[in-house]
Amino acid sequence: MRERCRWGLAILLGIVMLTANRELGIIHSVWVYLKEMAPNLAIFLIVL
Repeated sequence: MRERCRWGLAILLGIVMLTANRELGIIHSVWVYLKEMAPNLAIFLIVL
């Protein structure tokens, strides 16, 4: 019973997050940010 409840919450949270992301464009901004940061992060890790 608890497992089913947990799955329900996870699915509900996923739907809410997807809706919020569609509304705010968070996925897109995060993707752009990651694409811009990836080379800098790679260089930083190599330097370390």
